[in-house]
Amino acid sequence: MLDHRPKHLGFLTPPRRVTAHAKLLEVLAETEAEAECKSSTSADAIGGQQELVGGRGRAVPVQAAGLQRRSAYALLMGENYTPRSTDEVEKEVDSFLKDPPPLLDSSPTTLWKINEGRFPRLANLARKYLAIPGTSVPSERVFSAAGLTVNRLRTRLTPDHVDLLIFLNKNR
Repeated sequence: MLDHRPKHLGFLTPPRRVTAHAKLLEVLAETEAEAECKSSTSADAIGGQQELVGGRGRAVPVQAAGLQRRSAYALLMGENYTPRSTDEVEKEVDSFLKDPPPLLDSSPTTLWKINEGRFPRLANLARKYLAIPGTSVPSERVFSAAGLTVNRLRTRLTPDHVDLLIFLNKNR
């Protein structure tokens, strides 16, 4: 669904289309939760750096330079509070799906660079999943080259020399 071209999933039955939509929302929610967990962890690490400064036998906590104090309301709400609602995520996915599909010869990565401002959460998800190669052809070519390099006439090659020969073969 992150590829703009077949995003309307006309080739799927309606129940499978709903399942794909739900899965996209689930993965997006997990990604959001991970991002917020990372940001709150780093904020806690920064916020935990306090100095105790005091005079005449008393210690007063003073924030390190450039750090903000957490409000009482933020301390009360704790780590589980998220300023973003799931409605925002659903609105983003719905507006993405309502956009008309682009031409079939357009590049998904280029389209995500253009639409990153409109769909920031989906763009991060697309950056994560569209970078995965769709085939194993490059690795199969390396194995094929290794099979051609190491044959019964070249059995005395050391593994290091085989690695170097394959590297040179594939990077010329």
